[in-house]
Amino acid sequence: MDEVVPVPLKSFSIEGATECASSGCAIYTVFATFDAKGHRVDCERLLLPLGEGSTVQQIVASLQLISLKGEFERKSVLSKFETLSEVVFAGRIRSGSMSVTANDGADVMLA
Repeated sequence: MDEVVPVPLKSFSIEGATECASSGCAIYTVFATFDAKGHRVDCERLLLPLGEGSTVQQIVASLQLISLKGEFERKSVLSKFETLSEVVFAGRIRSGSMSVTANDGADVMLA
């Protein structure tokens, strides 16, 4: 992750991956920025823990950029996430196959 995640997003990214690995839960996060025209662009991230029993061995990440205005330039908006982004939602989705108790009992964390 050190090689692909920009420095401003590193702490947030590592925290989500750590939570996914330690809890065995999927982690869904939405963070937002604004494009050159001032329209909000969201990045939805889903982290899925894969493994055997209660041991997470891999985490698969899915990222999707979304704009309700419909259009944005991918290259320019990615640089906006590096300089100005805000977490607007973060939630934990409990697994049906792993019995892992969450430390705080919370399934949804709002930022």
